[in-house]
Amino acid sequence: MLEEAALSLNTDSTPDLKLEIKNFGPISQGTVNLKPLTILMGTNGCGKSHIATLVHAIVNTRLPKPAPWAAGGEDLPKSMREEAERLHRKYQPGHTADSNIYQLIVNHDLINFKTALLENFAREEKSLVKIGKRNFKINIMSKTVDVTYASGHDPAINSPATTQIKYSKGRFMPKHHLGIIKDVAHVDMPRGTDSADLLSMLDDALGLKRNGMARKLERSIYFPAERAGMTLTLKPLMLDYIDRLGKGLGASFAVPSLADTMAGFLAWMIKSDGGMGVFADHVSALEEQMFGGSIILESSHTQIRDVYLRYKKRSLPLHTVASSIKSLAAFLLYVKHTARKNELIILEKPETNLHPDNQLLLARFIARLVNDGLFILVTTHSPYFLEQLSHCVLSGMIRNKKTEIIPNAESLNPDDVAIYTFEPHDEGYQTVPVAPTTEVGIPQDEFTGTDDDLYSEILALRQAGVLGQTRGIKGINPQE
Repeated sequence: MLEEAALSLNTDSTPDLKLEIKNFGPISQGTVNLKPLTILMGTNGCGKSHIATLVHAIVNTRLPKPAPWAAGGEDLPKSMREEAERLHRKYQPGHTADSNIYQLIVNHDLINFKTALLENFAREEKSLVKIGKRNFKINIMSKTVDVTYASGHDPAINSPATTQIKYSKGRFMPKHHLGIIKDVAHVDMPRGTDSADLLSMLDDALGLKRNGMARKLERSIYFPAERAGMTLTLKPLMLDYIDRLGKGLGASFAVPSLADTMAGFLAWMIKSDGGMGVFADHVSALEEQMFGGSIILESSHTQIRDVYLRYKKRSLPLHTVASSIKSLAAFLLYVKHTARKNELIILEKPETNLHPDNQLLLARFIARLVNDGLFILVTTHSPYFLEQLSHCVLSGMIRNKKTEIIPNAESLNPDDVAIYTFEPHDEGYQTVPVAPTTEVGIPQDEFTGTDDDLYSEILALRQAGVLGQTRGIKGINPQE
């Protein structure tokens, strides 16, 4: 629950989103506290993608935009509009009015969240419940909300159900103040001119209008493990996507649902104007290191962009280049042209198709992006990728300029990094936080067990003399 505190602008780097999950997909129970860099590692099918997709749905959940409010609130939910009008009629400078408007705002946010959740997973709600259970629960906590969403039930509002509003005198609007004391929000507001202004000011004071449930995070884009295939088939996917938007074929034919995570990927590719973004220099440096060229978007005669590798003044079609470029193309194009600070990028298995040397380069690149204001959530199975991020964290702990082994731009503050692994629990999995240490950075327990198994196996094979009996293999002594 929310502690007694005065709510002010969040100026630190914390994205301010904590999740408690129960019986969701393969996850029996778990807690995830989102940080500027969040790392999920674990065996296949443990729930990494479920958490990543859930976070994407929460971050992209939005309240109504400011424009309809200023126009009189016609597009607002009826209950919210009626309550704002009731408050407007009760305006009395210097007096306090009680209202459930905060509950209505959060309720509306949760309705939007449910829509985003089902669109993200492209599945029915009941199919997201852990096998053998009847429902799931997701508790979403931040400085502005603490709500529980339970499948199959109306959202349960945990805090606060009543907003107390004190109308202040004065000709000019003073700075809005909001304090939360024992789960009741207290707002000092000036006398307004109409109900839409009142609702807008209140929502602005509560910190919900711009960012919904996750303050500070402006939006999220998801790069699934299937991104290479999506990029290779970009043109037919786009044409089909546009055709469905224009003709509504999805309602007429039995067309499989396109998950919102993938639809979002297609949407930004269509809208991208090819201009360079704030992180373009970082991307260009990585492309030169990895590929000796650059990944580009070029318009064709259909006005649908194709992806190429620009190499030695030639544009090479994506299907003719290395698999590493196919895997990274969409991610790098987005960061180069579209990404902006205070948004969340979710990247599944960034190490896919990359040589270990390139995995290290990519890990350092991600550290640079995080330090420059991007929020990134990654899932990984790679000990190389994780080890390099571990070194970046360890460098951030040392911060010794005389022995700058890793540049400061690539050194990560351990407080900005959250790492989770998964362990079996109740015929499913539970999340387990992994804390960085000054000795090793990020512990590698997730992978050391596999290393130990392989080492034991090679010792057993040597002892049995199997390797020594194989001709053509030098340097093996079966007696070792």
